[in-house]
Amino acid sequence: MSLINNISQIADKLASLYLFKGIQPSEISDAIFEKQFSTITINKTEYEIILVVSFVESDEITNQEYKHQIKYIYCKNKYLLKIEQKVGNRNFKVQWSREDEVSSLINQFIGHVKHNISPIQLEKILATLPIELQPKIYTKLKLVA
Repeated sequence: MSLINNISQIADKLASLYLFKGIQPSEISDAIFEKQFSTITINKTEYEIILVVSFVESDEITNQEYKHQIKYIYCKNKYLLKIEQKVGNRNFKVQWSREDEVSSLINQFIGHVKHNISPIQLEKILATLPIELQPKIYTKLKLVA
């Protein structure tokens, strides 16, 4: 696959991530009708909406039941920011993070473009990305240079 195709794919993934808000609380709350789900709670803070889904799962070998909790964290603009999971008495662990995903894609993007394409090509590609991302990419490109 060519360098430009790789860069375009990463740019497309970044754009898609900004267009897709993620699964919404209303979609998740419908799961309460499923047998295995026991509780769904929604809390609102000053900056976030936090939805926690609880369900019990049985270990097929030991027949022991484990309570699972999945926490979905949203910003006020309805974007899913993070998914964390907790099994039993353990702490919540991050399963997915929008910030980490964006950062990873930006780092991949910079790795491909920093010495491989002309400034004119870079400007054309950056123009296809969401405006909010462009300053982050320019800042990282300056740090790399």
